[in-house]
Amino acid sequence: MGPADEHDEGHDAEDPLEGPDAHLEPGGDRPRGAPPDRLDRLWVHPSELHPVPRRTRARMRLRTLVVPLASGLAGAVITVLALGALGVLSDDEDPLTDQAVEQVAAGDAAVAQLVDAVAPGLVMVTVSDVNGARRASGVALRHAGEILTSARVIGESPSAVITTEDGETLDATVVGRDPTTDLALLAVDTPVQAVPLAEETLRTGESVWIVGAHPPGETNPWISSGVVSSTDSLVAELSGPTTSGLLESDALATAWSSGGALIDRTGAVAGIVLAPIGEQRSAYAVPITLAIAIANDLRTNGYAAHGALGVEGTDSPAGPIVTDVPPDSTAAQAGVLPNDIVLAVDGRSVLNMAELMATVRSYEPGAVVELELLRGAEPLLVEMALASTVPEAPPDPTATSQPEAAPETAPEAAP
Repeated sequence: MGPADEHDEGHDAEDPLEGPDAHLEPGGDRPRGAPPDRLDRLWVHPSELHPVPRRTRARMRLRTLVVPLASGLAGAVITVLALGALGVLSDDEDPLTDQAVEQVAAGDAAVAQLVDAVAPGLVMVTVSDVNGARRASGVALRHAGEILTSARVIGESPSAVITTEDGETLDATVVGRDPTTDLALLAVDTPVQAVPLAEETLRTGESVWIVGAHPPGETNPWISSGVVSSTDSLVAELSGPTTSGLLESDALATAWSSGGALIDRTGAVAGIVLAPIGEQRSAYAVPITLAIAIANDLRTNGYAAHGALGVEGTDSPAGPIVTDVPPDSTAAQAGVLPNDIVLAVDGRSVLNMAELMATVRSYEPGAVVELELLRGAEPLLVEMALASTVPEAPPDPTATSQPEAAPETAPEAAP
């Protein structure tokens, strides 16, 4: 029997090695022009030398199908058992869901208690003048009848009407307004319920709620929840507040909630809400310590003075650039010159004139600050005492740093 007739018992008759070239070894002599030997390669798969018998191939195909089918069935059984254990496939009520519902109900009840604590001290403020009628919220700081609200809503009106939680309507006089912080102080002759004031400052990440007075025709205060994202935000609006050191959160602020309360987890007022600013989604509030300081200034002087550079300037690609320095100004005394570019105030970078104004106005008049300037290509540091945003309010020569915003006369504590 020749090589071509020999059969390995496990091989098929159609084995690929049993062809015209089966008797040739790799590298053997071949006629010129004959097809290349398929085994004449640098690398040959072992299956080409020892083909898998047909019966073995069939078993492999069967195994290929059986393994995933078995795995799929096992996974399905495990899934059904898991869902059954969780009660998904059962008609019984899910105890976890019930617990979650109870937690939500408890949370809602807790928030309702917080709102109930501050709601009696919130009032609706209505102003009617040549510019039409406007409404906002207000926060009663003192039982004697002092209320903080939005200066932009008050405008230039000398008076307003407030509506208390129980529906009583009272005439209010505008004691003073501060466009820099968007705060206005109102006074009424009738005692009103004061809100509880926060004793601690908020921290980033804390939960807060914006609470406004009862909207017209509604029986409940306006409320929105959020989280504090910053405790030192800067707002620079040409026609609105221009200051820094503000509280910022993702709670929803509306025109109606402006002048309302930003409350903390204890139900105490931690800030006075600003009117919405442009298209910005964030809500801003004046920290209550600063709001009290502004209220004290408005009660005493009818205005609130803030720090100022006392120079004129404009924006440039490199930052705010000084265009004029009055010879008798504190900036001139400190050595600030025209064409100086202001890069930072006390280490806080400023990108334009609005940010420069907002940063400087967070200080009291007379406070000494360090300006980082760029004169030509030379950086330099200059210390100067700030001027005042109110000409009739002379700078305080004893002020040397950013104010603590502590009240001169603390508001009466709520009963």
